[in-house]
Amino acid sequence: RGHLEDVYDICWTSDGNYMASASVDNTAIMWDVNKGQKVSILNEHKSYVQGVTWDPLGQYIATLSCDRVLRVYNTQTKRVAFNVTKMPPGSGAEGEARSYRMFHDDSMKSFFRRLSFTPDGSYLLTP
Repeated sequence: RGHLEDVYDICWTSDGNYMASASVDNTAIMWDVNKGQKVSILNEHKSYVQGVTWDPLGQYIATLSCDRVLRVYNTQTKRVAFNVTKMPPGSGAEGEARSYRMFHDDSMKSFFRRLSFTPDGSYLLTP
């Protein structure tokens, strides 16, 4: 057993050798399916991890949580490569700079935040 709480999403590498799981225990886990072992526990989120996806080339895992953070992990280093929380600042009323949160918190009606890379890995689509 890997997670301490319920699992809400899983994803596979394109070759089927690795899997990632996302849980309400605030973690995502990378698994080696052939060995039946955990490769890494990704535990930087502060709330439920409700979506996980592996990029088509197997270089990145992206997770989305109701802590309103999208994290992209490098699968080689097992470290966060990118954090996304807000849109870049834009012009607001009367020339003031404004930034907006990109993701909903736990008040969103849906409990799932399933994200997905495009087949060529060029884009990451998130709810």
